[in-house]
Amino acid sequence: MKQRLLSIRAMVGSIVLIVCILAGISQNCTASDMGINVEDYSQYVIDLGGENEDWQPAFQQALTACSNTGATLFVPCGTYNIRQEINVPGLSTGGFGDPGRLTIKGAGRYQSAIVQQDDTKNVMNWTGATYEESYAGGTLRDISLFGGKTCLNIKWHNQFKMLNCFINGAEDYGVYAEGWSGRFINSTFNWCYDTALYGGEHFNNIVIRDCYFRRSGIAIHLDGGRGIRIEGCGLESNANSAIFARGALGLTISSCYFEINGYELPAYFEIGLGFPSAVHLDYACKGVLIQGNIFRESAPSLSMSYCLNASVINNAFYNYNVNSGSLGILLRNEQEVGSSDPYVAQTIVKNNYFENVEQWLGEEEPGLIDEAITRNCQFQKYPGADFVSSEQLGSEMMVDGNMELSGVTNWRNTYTPLVKEKSSTYAHGGSRSLHIVSDSSGDGVHQVFSPSPLEVGKTYKITLWVKNMDIEEYLNIKLSGTDLNKHLKTYNTGWEPLFFYTTYTSYVSTPYLTFGYGTATSDVYIDDVSFKEVISSDLF
Repeated sequence: MKQRLLSIRAMVGSIVLIVCILAGISQNCTASDMGINVEDYSQYVIDLGGENEDWQPAFQQALTACSNTGATLFVPCGTYNIRQEINVPGLSTGGFGDPGRLTIKGAGRYQSAIVQQDDTKNVMNWTGATYEESYAGGTLRDISLFGGKTCLNIKWHNQFKMLNCFINGAEDYGVYAEGWSGRFINSTFNWCYDTALYGGEHFNNIVIRDCYFRRSGIAIHLDGGRGIRIEGCGLESNANSAIFARGALGLTISSCYFEINGYELPAYFEIGLGFPSAVHLDYACKGVLIQGNIFRESAPSLSMSYCLNASVINNAFYNYNVNSGSLGILLRNEQEVGSSDPYVAQTIVKNNYFENVEQWLGEEEPGLIDEAITRNCQFQKYPGADFVSSEQLGSEMMVDGNMELSGVTNWRNTYTPLVKEKSSTYAHGGSRSLHIVSDSSGDGVHQVFSPSPLEVGKTYKITLWVKNMDIEEYLNIKLSGTDLNKHLKTYNTGWEPLFFYTTYTSYVSTPYLTFGYGTATSDVYIDDVSFKEVISSDLF
């Protein structure tokens, strides 16, 4: 690992020197109009020009002067080796703004480079002591940060701006961030062995635009966050996921270019968290828009474990190797993080273009696509087609499915529910719903069909609206003579529509539809239940 970093640093130092010579810029150049010049503090450098050169004390002295005056720190063209961590102080001048509202500016992202020689130490820490004491308003631009454990630690730093920077060779993170309203613009991230850009708690109102991510373990890891926009970025040859998201709300990925991600190189990257893909939505990602991107992958371009209300539209999925086979979109049955029951719901996949893709929609285990469809997901039928919407259904077979009849005669007890009543407290359609409260997993209700209207070999569609008072508690739906046995699980406490397709395979003289056998306790409202034969459908 050390030899690998030394090789990278030697190459970078040569590039910086050549660029400076070609540009006619001396490493000793000064720019008084740029603010405070770090080279004016060269007397603090340890072993200047020697094998153990360390510019960190010079940076600390210069930054202290900036903190006292509010001036910009200018880093001229050159390579600045450090062996300790640079800690950016807060402003001590008062006045407008919050602590941390400083600017550090180089002569260009390939001209000015700060290189950490100790891979157990960060290059730069620019963060408040606690969340309550967060910095705000710092700007880093036109500079390179190389090596170390983390190149840039801005854990508690809001309204941070990174412009035209180069981040390279971090052992853990290129950038570690948790603050809100940050902007990462026109910057390059390269060879960060865990993650190039990590956004954690409070990573809200974030823009990542026109950046390039290459050869990292994970390019962008979102661990929460609200209102994150990733726009116009290139993400290429990242060993695990190019974008790995969990708990993200209002995530937009648009106009990006993905190529050869998820290839996994254990000789270079210690593969841990993540799933080999261009984009992986792992846990409770809600309100996701993936639009207008180009995916040139062999691994799945998009994988989803637990995702609600996503739109995947107008993307181009193109396998760069026609002989390798590839998978466009994959539904997964497990998460990389967390132990909840993952599912995909209220998600639309349409108007996408697929070429040289062996399987455009796949599932990690049989039934995941069907289950997603019951949760109101809509998938285009085949590459280039709109989503399935055409079907012909038979006559209604439910009695009192709209719950408007008085009493509960048509809904028999399954074991002994605590409450089984028609309720006007909540109703989806009309004035009533069926209210069921259970204190054991077997409790519920069922409706018997006698004489049986069902025919072996035919497919039936059941639709209903469900309101769970606690999203962790729910009933199941079962139909005798079929393999239907699914959770009536919702992702909020409002009314949610669910629908199920099932084939009647075994004759039962008096079949019945059951809502029960769910969690140990539950408080559920059910309304507008429909049960019809599927005469024809584009799904089958």
